[in-house]
Amino acid sequence: MYLGIFRTLGLRGLKRDTKWEEWHKYTDPQAKYNGEVGSIEGIRFIETNHARALGKIGTSSVLGEGVVFGEDGVALAEAMTPELRAAIPQDFGRSRAVAWYGILEFDIIWDTGNAGEARIVHVSST
Repeated sequence: MYLGIFRTLGLRGLKRDTKWEEWHKYTDPQAKYNGEVGSIEGIRFIETNHARALGKIGTSSVLGEGVVFGEDGVALAEAMTPELRAAIPQDFGRSRAVAWYGILEFDIIWDTGNAGEARIVHVSST
């Protein structure tokens, strides 16, 4: 199973497809409302709206950016498991804060684009 993360514009064409809408009307009626697309051709599609991560490349307005990850596209090293930490209240108890804290490192395993070795594919339009 592959994982595809796409910008809203990249998945809009799929969600507007009448066959997709008809299928999800009975199987998962909340899918369109929740921004979910589902799995197509062995790729699980996830929608994101993070403009700094994925945007629109080129002059076309047809396709937004996306990234498809293979089975071993990214490795994770976890030095400290993320945990939720609370700050000491300040300003006589009127100011409070919580934050996630952890030490993680991510890196790609295969950094080549040779046939049979590419594990991450960037999808865009021109």
